[in-house]
Amino acid sequence: MLMIAAIIQALAGLYVFYASVLALNRMDSQTSHAMRLAHVALAAGSAAMIVSCFVARDIFECLSAVGMALYVEGNRRERKNMTNLSEHFTLEEMTASQTAVRKGIDNTPSASVVENLRRVAGTLEQIRALVGAPVHVSSGYRSPELNAAVGGARDSAHLQGLAADIEVPGMTPQELAKAIEGAGIQFDQLIYEGTWVHVGLAAGPLRGQVLTATFNGGRATYTEGIA
Repeated sequence: MLMIAAIIQALAGLYVFYASVLALNRMDSQTSHAMRLAHVALAAGSAAMIVSCFVARDIFECLSAVGMALYVEGNRRERKNMTNLSEHFTLEEMTASQTAVRKGIDNTPSASVVENLRRVAGTLEQIRALVGAPVHVSSGYRSPELNAAVGGARDSAHLQGLAADIEVPGMTPQELAKAIEGAGIQFDQLIYEGTWVHVGLAAGPLRGQVLTATFNGGRATYTEGIA
């Protein structure tokens, strides 16, 4: 029985080690250090698990190994099932909303909205390459009900899936907005909104409008340029 447990533990450890090393090999220069360290730690832990299975053939260690392997496999399948809009951005990321979840709002985009989100994702890829760091999307597509719930403008580009509110760890929103403004990246609207940056496209010609939003009592006023 203990020998079988040791074999199971070793196989589970080998799988976790293989999956971790494979993930590390697929990471590019823009992958965060935290993500790299997490996978290095997972690989090291699984290697230690393989060694320990020949030393301490314990049924609880075996169950722990199987649990870790199942977790890694579940995480891999979850990421595989995501719909990629571009290399680094998924449909799930561009439609996620805590407000929608909390209020039970359906934020499923139409096929035409998905195509618009692909355009936005392409622009975000340019921004990601510009700053050399992951870009976090706090708001992408908003259904009419969701847009009303968050107090969005009636003509918001978010309604067509043509905008994203973003931030980059290690940069202030003002620094990010100025970097995008000076990079020659095409956009319809670039709005510095204090705690995030709004990047919007359009169905027609892109205006290249650069604005700063100031909020007072829940209402926004806009001035030209990045203040």
